[in-house]
Amino acid sequence: MELTLWRKCSALFTFLLTASASGLMAQTAGSPPLRAWTFPVDTHLLVKNAPLASVVRWTADSLIFLAPPDSVTGEQAVQKALGWLDAMELAHRLRYAPPDSLSPWFLQPNVATYRRLYDARPHMLLPDPEKPLAGWRIAIDPGHMAGDLETARMEGKFVCIQQPDLVAARLRLSPVFEANLTLATAWMLHDSLEALGATVLMTRTGPGRVNGMDFDAWRTYRMESFFQEEIAANRMTPEKAEYFRTKAIPQELFQRVYNADDLRHRAAVLQAFEPHITLIIHYNVHEPHLTQQDKNDCLHFTDANYCMGFIPGSFLLSELANPEDRAALLRLIGTRDLADSRDLTAAFVRASTRETGVPPIDNPDAFYYLRKYSLPDTATGVYARNLQLARLVGGAICYGESLIQENKAEYLQLARPDMEVHGIQASSRLEAVARAYLQAVKEYVASKP
Repeated sequence: MELTLWRKCSALFTFLLTASASGLMAQTAGSPPLRAWTFPVDTHLLVKNAPLASVVRWTADSLIFLAPPDSVTGEQAVQKALGWLDAMELAHRLRYAPPDSLSPWFLQPNVATYRRLYDARPHMLLPDPEKPLAGWRIAIDPGHMAGDLETARMEGKFVCIQQPDLVAARLRLSPVFEANLTLATAWMLHDSLEALGATVLMTRTGPGRVNGMDFDAWRTYRMESFFQEEIAANRMTPEKAEYFRTKAIPQELFQRVYNADDLRHRAAVLQAFEPHITLIIHYNVHEPHLTQQDKNDCLHFTDANYCMGFIPGSFLLSELANPEDRAALLRLIGTRDLADSRDLTAAFVRASTRETGVPPIDNPDAFYYLRKYSLPDTATGVYARNLQLARLVGGAICYGESLIQENKAEYLQLARPDMEVHGIQASSRLEAVARAYLQAVKEYVASKP
């Protein structure tokens, strides 16, 4: 009882202190109106292809969301106006809301229902130096799902090398499944984090979807209800749903719909856990190579190798027509989630370079997905991008891309397992990647009061 009371009082003190220090209290007479709302992060990371003021504006005492422009007049009505305290409270309520509740919460007119003060960091009365992560909830999402070649081909997340390259190198190597790389890395990281006292959740602990439903079963028992949910939430048009029902080939249905449903399941699992930190583990391919695949979807070796990390933000204006994305934008405005994600991910990129020797990508125009969908942070190799899990999950997010799988030196290690991790045949090269995530977590936690 006393500990609970102490935590609540400490959380309230932290909240008030942060609000006061950030300039969120009442505006003093004569001060400029735009100084009444001070964001915890640079606002340039929030919206990709339009001024932030075309979506949300702030005054001396309120935050105002504007509706999308009228298709005829171009005028924008006020969609939602909140006093700054109500906006902060709603943002904190949205932090760990179930994914399907984001739109209803954002559209909820009764501000009295927002009341939920949540402290995003654990409070320890007697920290244990041998368990520096005690009290921290850390989630790990091993990207993708395939555990066999057939599923990996459907998912489009495997790397095989074209035969001339293998012959020239006198190699006989099997394809590399990204889902196996991420899962083995996640288990290594899981064990290290638990040893330091963290409470750890993995969204999946083996091959397959988070909810265990394979593609054939999903098409029979789940697909139609998913379409209806997406249409009702304005995330899919009836015409698009009909296209997927009747015209899409199985691989397209798998990648664009089955995967999207899986990601929403992952987000729901993560939100129920209420993580302080979420580590989303992925491995990359060199984008220019994707146009050079042979008939078996195999790639040439490349000398390119780089790492990067994604954080929430970089909403496209078209995405912000949806209340769910607006709710996510409000969460980033009213909490420290974006600033914390930046700190965590910058630490990951630095640690990844140290541990693996792979440099960060520092050119925001290098690839289509960086030019079209991402915004560069001031920290090298860190980019805001409105990825689904980054949008739907609260707390500090690090979406890591550690190396290029078809880089020749990397592939020769990844395709030759030399150890076993929780029943998974894996390359010891993954140990350096797991260490990078671990070092990033330790640096991030040590930097927080």
